[in-house]
Amino acid sequence: MTIKTISKRMLSLLMAMLMLCSGMAVAFAAEAETALVSAELDEEAGTLTITKLVEAEEWAFDISYSPATAKEPTILGKTEDETFYYVNLDNGVTYTVSVSAKVDGALKTQKIVEKILTKAATPAAPVPTKITANTITINSVSGCEYMLKTKAGEEVFAWGSKTTFDGLDANTKYVVYIRVKAVADKSHASDAASIDVTTLAAPKDKAKTPVLVDKTETSITVKEEADVEFSINNGATWQTSGKFTGLKKDTAYTIIARYTYNGDQEASPVSDALQVKTSARAGYTADLKNTSFKVDGKNYANESMTLVVTADVPANMIELQYGDTKIVPEKFSYDNGANKYGPSSSDGKTYKFSFVPGVENANSKMEVVVYFTEYKYNGSEWVESRPLTKVYDVEIGANNDFFNKLKEGFESFLNILLNTIPGYINDFFNSDAIGKGMDFFTNLIKNLDMDAILGAIK
Repeated sequence: MTIKTISKRMLSLLMAMLMLCSGMAVAFAAEAETALVSAELDEEAGTLTITKLVEAEEWAFDISYSPATAKEPTILGKTEDETFYYVNLDNGVTYTVSVSAKVDGALKTQKIVEKILTKAATPAAPVPTKITANTITINSVSGCEYMLKTKAGEEVFAWGSKTTFDGLDANTKYVVYIRVKAVADKSHASDAASIDVTTLAAPKDKAKTPVLVDKTETSITVKEEADVEFSINNGATWQTSGKFTGLKKDTAYTIIARYTYNGDQEASPVSDALQVKTSARAGYTADLKNTSFKVDGKNYANESMTLVVTADVPANMIELQYGDTKIVPEKFSYDNGANKYGPSSSDGKTYKFSFVPGVENANSKMEVVVYFTEYKYNGSEWVESRPLTKVYDVEIGANNDFFNKLKEGFESFLNILLNTIPGYINDFFNSDAIGKGMDFFTNLIKNLDMDAILGAIK
């Protein structure tokens, strides 16, 4: 059969085979007694070209395919000189091209078997699941393989199943590719999808050891810092807040810190650990309202008067607990704050301040300001926490002049007599008759404190 005798149906089949090869790869398995033609697949153009290799008196071409339900191949074109057949091929179909030619009166044949493999659909772009300064990790998709290149196109990791690419440069752009893997005798690899990924900047130096700020029976608080996060469970979870709550009392905990992963920079190495034990009891909380104030003794304007202020301190000052607080007076002022004085004496609880109001303040009300300081116990010493003030009104009496002194002396004399004479009168009536009067006056004079009487009158 010559090329001119090929039926129109056969030509249509050949052309269909050529048109269907667009974007597909072909696996060739040639079976030929004599090389009469060559078959070449152009994957870009999607064509199969059959070219004569010998001179022959007659040519015959026959194409069959399996499964029979596939589309018929179609002849796209030919030339009388070489005869090019462009065959549109269908996915997943096996084609057999049978060629026969009469060469020098002898019949020669050639058979070409082609299976057109399908091409998998392009998958979605890869999704990074973790990025550090030196690694990129992407999601794993069943049946897919991955490749990594620099942004400039240099291959760093070839196609493979690896989803974590390590040993990368910090703060550098890379391109991650994904495609469906080829399946032998079934399908070719799909086209690749990609995503640009930039590694993080190199981490900062190791964070500083956390600093304890406060602790209670059920909480620990460390000092917060910008871009720093903390962990109390060896890095299982991290938080930017420095306060940990819901803890067990009298229990040891370990707190570490690191500079935070912020999307552009990798988290730093962790700090040295801070060991903290929660309190065994609730700390004592001092309150300004628990302090007291009073005037001790006379309040003459021209004489020294004493102000007594009590502090609010823990009842047990020996077995102190972290977090205990105390409020103690430090100084006081009067006359609108023009004068400030510290305490003249203190037993740790009671503080005394002495001053002379001045004759100009006689018979007036004076405003006295007491300056307190709140302290907090940090486990080893008292640390100043904050200043506090409280204002008291003090009634200032008259100036202590001669008449006041005489009055006080007389009052002292009367007090002495009232405290002494009744006892001696009783002694008089219980003594012998002889000498009762003498004994009475002798004992009275002997026991009277004349110095005190004279001093009170001065």
